[in-house]
Amino acid sequence: KRRKKNIVFSFPSLSLKSSSSSLESISKEKKNNQHHASSSSSLPYILMSQPLIVCTHTDIELSSKAMVTNIHQTFQEGIQWRKKCWMNTLTYVLLKKEQQIMKQTNGLTKQQQKLLLKKLFKSPAATIIMCLKKSKIQVVAARISFRIVPQTTKTTKNNMTNDENSNIHSSTALSFEAILNCTTPAGYTEITLEAPGTIRGTFIKSNTTGILAMSRLIFEVDTRVLAKIIEKSNRIVVREAVQSLLNTNNDRDDNHD
Repeated sequence: KRRKKNIVFSFPSLSLKSSSSSLESISKEKKNNQHHASSSSSLPYILMSQPLIVCTHTDIELSSKAMVTNIHQTFQEGIQWRKKCWMNTLTYVLLKKEQQIMKQTNGLTKQQQKLLLKKLFKSPAATIIMCLKKSKIQVVAARISFRIVPQTTKTTKNNMTNDENSNIHSSTALSFEAILNCTTPAGYTEITLEAPGTIRGTFIKSNTTGILAMSRLIFEVDTRVLAKIIEKSNRIVVREAVQSLLNTNNDRDDNHD
């Protein structure tokens, strides 16, 4: 029984962690300059572009599962980060206003200060903070797909030093798509993330037998585009969740009235 030759397959981690743990059983081969470049920066698109390299057929089959897991976690972490940023901004505004009220000693009695503070803590900013704390947004499912862009394949050939084999390099543009399903206070929602990418393959062709064998496959996604879409989608999902809770609160107040 002929053993299958291993193929070197490289793909983006799509993770915000400096070293992904989704492929614990998979060997990672990274050049030193790639490792230092990724570890020296915490920009989301750079972290997401970190290549994971696998060499066995079993691990190649697991690679798509790893990308699904990582894009799921990345989007969830983005939601938490967006909520935190919004809360921090509003909290800072409330603190500044509270300080201003406390400094107004001239012309204000203690009772008047208490009334102003009470009004401040019932302000729209304070209400939004409460909604952000209550809002439960959960990514419940994710899937990815790739679509080859027609008529974009480029192929080059060069002979190896021993003249027995030739290297054939092929490159094709593709479109990466991730679909995430989330549950939010606004209901069930589906988010589609799209970004351009490329897939490059190296094949070894025997000049004597004509047999063609793949030796390396590199899949790349424009993570700069993907990170921007994720950030925009995070913002929309969080705002819709907060708006839904605000509407619920308003309906409650109307019923009490």
